[in-house]
This record gives sequence, structure tokens and C-alpha cells, in this order.
Amino acid sequence: MRGNVLVAIAGLILLPSLFILTALLPERGIVIWFCLAGVVVGLALIGHVGTRWRCPKCGNVFAITPWTDLTSPHQPDSKRLRCPKCGEVSWAKAVQPVRKIKT
Repeated sequence: MRGNVLVAIAGLILLPSLFILTALLPERGIVIWFCLAGVVVGLALIGHVGTRWRCPKCGNVFAITPWTDLTSPHQPDSKRLRCPKCGEVSWAKAVQPVRKIKT
């Protein structure tokens, strides 16, 4: 979930800046677009690390690839995913990873 928030914040801040920079520096517009795409994908990958998903049908907890994370339909608290155990396509809920406390 943290990654979704970071991507949203990056989009709200960087997108207007991108349009302004593209207007001011039209010869470097494509470079600016690629830089923004790299930042958004990087933030999405940060949010992907450690996130697991729970199938509502069978209760299986599973991980997904970064590509699936970026391309699957989603809502604020769930993603439409295929469960690797039962094969059912449904709205899986995110399971927050357990953080180990160092003592």
C-alpha cells in the first residue's frame, strides 16, 4: 500500500512539473518523459517489496511479480489477481508483511 501512496504523490507533484519543463525545454521533452517513467516505476517497485496477497476464496497467501503489480486492475485496498492455488480470479486483499524487531 505504501507504494501506491508514493506513486500518487509522485504523480501529483511530478506531472505538472513535467508539462512545465517540456514547454520550457521542448528539445529535451522525450528525456524528461523517460525520467518521469523511471521514477514512477521505481516507486511502484518499492511498494511491491514484501507485499503478499490473500485469496478471498481459499485463503492462500501468495506473492506476485512486479509486472503483475503494475498492470493488474486495482482498488485502494485490493487487486484483481488469479490465485496460484485455486486458480480463481478475484479481488485479493493485501497482507502486510510482518516486520521483525531486532533486539
